[in-house]
Amino acid sequence: MGSWTSDVLSKKLGTTVSIGRIDLGFVNRLIVDDICILDQKDKKMLKASRASIKINILPLIRKRISVSSVQLFGMKANLYKETSDSKMNYQFLIDSLSNKNNATKTQTDLQINSLIIRHGEIKYRCLSEKTNSPIFSTNNIDVRNISAHIILDKYS
Repeated sequence: MGSWTSDVLSKKLGTTVSIGRIDLGFVNRLIVDDICILDQKDKKMLKASRASIKINILPLIRKRISVSSVQLFGMKANLYKETSDSKMNYQFLIDSLSNKNNATKTQTDLQINSLIIRHGEIKYRCLSEKTNSPIFSTNNIDVRNISAHIILDKYS
C-alpha cells in the first residue's frame, strides 16, 4: 500500500515521495511510517519517522476531510531559498495543493484542528547569505528538539 500511495502523492505533488508503511489504527486513525518528501532539486525537504492522522468520519459524507489531529514524530524539515528574492523550496508543494481556479470551490475541504510535533527539527537557510556569524540571523535558523501541541481553531 505504501508504494502505490507514494506514486499517487509523487504525481500530485510533482516530486518524489516515499512512504515506508501505512496502517489503519483504531476506527478512524491512519498511521504512516517513514515519510520522506524531496524538493524539486531532489534534496530532502520533509522527513518524519511517523505520522498519525485522526479523521472525523461524519464530514466525509459531505465530501469534506476533517482531521481532528495530526501527530508528527521525528519530523525533520529542511527549508531554504537560493537568494532573499527567490521562492522557498516548499512553494511548489503549496501550489500543488491550492485551488488553481479561485472562482470555483473545490469538492474537498480539508480542515485540521490539532497539530502535535514530537522530537521535531526545522532548519531554514538563505543559501546566498553568510552563515558563519555567531550572532543570531534570520537567514540561518536551526531549531531542534521541538515538542509542540498546536490548536488550530479551523485551518482550511
